[in-house]
Amino acid sequence: MGWRKPKFGINWSNTLTHDDANLLFHADEDFLTFFQENQKKLENSFIILVGDHGMRFGSVSQTTLGKREIKNPLLQITVPKFLRENKELMRNLYENAQRLVTHYDIYATLNDILNFGLPSNFTDFSEKEVLEKNENNGTSLLRPFSEKYQKRTCRNIPIDTSYCLCEYEKKEITDKKLGKAAGARF
Repeated sequence: MGWRKPKFGINWSNTLTHDDANLLFHADEDFLTFFQENQKKLENSFIILVGDHGMRFGSVSQTTLGKREIKNPLLQITVPKFLRENKELMRNLYENAQRLVTHYDIYATLNDILNFGLPSNFTDFSEKEVLEKNENNGTSLLRPFSEKYQKRTCRNIPIDTSYCLCEYEKKEITDKKLGKAAGARF
């Protein structure tokens, strides 16, 4: 499958649902129309829907799910139709979806699509660093994660504790001096 000229589009939209998630249905018809009218064009496209955070206030934010969504927002990826039969790509994507994923991984994935996927026509999925200077530990979701990141945690990626979803064992600190020292680190 040949690619004429790669294009990248971004739509950052938050006004509809920022204050009330129940207003999302107002965009249903617009999204449906967009995807129906562009169905043929989008068959050769990666479509990545990403949220920046879940609802930060209101009744939803107080639920267990709501608290997790604040730190772990929506991420959906659709691959081009001709690549859906690529067992290796789909396996990598599925396996990586079961791991801790960050927005840095989306950046690495976009970089991978543009700089490695397109030139190889998506035939090379060997383990590869797709970012030259990978200070943020972003990993392409289209490739197998390196052994270092097979079991990703907030500690080895790293993710700040305020955004961490990992459930580490917690112990009560009874020594006041130790408690103050530990608290000072946060």
